[in-house]
Amino acid sequence: MQKRPAFARGNHFVSWKGQMNTYFYKIMKISFYCIAVLLTTVQVLMAEIGRAQDIRDTRINFGVQNISLKEALQKLQKESGYNVFYLSPRVVPYKGISVSKQSRTIQETLELLLQGTPFGFRQEGKTIILLEQQQNTVSNSVSPAILPPVTGKVTDEKGEALPGVSVVLQGTQQGTITDENGNYHLVIPENGATLIFSFVGYINEEVSVTANQTTLNISLKSDTKALEEVVVVGYGVQKKT
Repeated sequence: MQKRPAFARGNHFVSWKGQMNTYFYKIMKISFYCIAVLLTTVQVLMAEIGRAQDIRDTRINFGVQNISLKEALQKLQKESGYNVFYLSPRVVPYKGISVSKQSRTIQETLELLLQGTPFGFRQEGKTIILLEQQQNTVSNSVSPAILPPVTGKVTDEKGEALPGVSVVLQGTQQGTITDENGNYHLVIPENGATLIFSFVGYINEEVSVTANQTTLNISLKSDTKALEEVVVVGYGVQKKT
């Protein structure tokens, strides 16, 4: 049997190695193009999802009949997939809410639900925040003078902003909620007032505002005991039983 020269075997190995390099190069090139196409597709899909999350564009087949505003908001949250944030004591008085069932945008649905109430709303991602708007009323009585609004920022013990903190005039239903940067502004009467700052997991803070005060920054202290007793649920919080 005739043996192949050693250099022939070497040339065969070099040729095989070159073919393998070319093969792997082609695989890597194809993989690169596949990844590029995949990333582009993901970006397009994320953009579409982001647009679909706008409550002005998202539609829902929704209707209620003669129920309270609180129940209507809970139903909207369950069926729309959006979190609806509101101060429960504020919405409790509003009852007899009826909206015919049909397909509307979430924004249109909210506008119908909130007709005849002092509430407006804004969207923050997947959360809808109800805001209590001040109403102008016509009266023959003399209204008390109104001071410039008190403005400020609410932070935690580390100095980080606290969004969604309730700021209420003591003894009234007038108030507001801090924005995403922890800022708030609230009009107070001429004779001053006491502001109550409250937020889940933090100790309530009551601060008097004088007639000439226009800025009030607050730092809330965490309430460890309260946090241990609170259970988060889909539409708010409740204490453990």
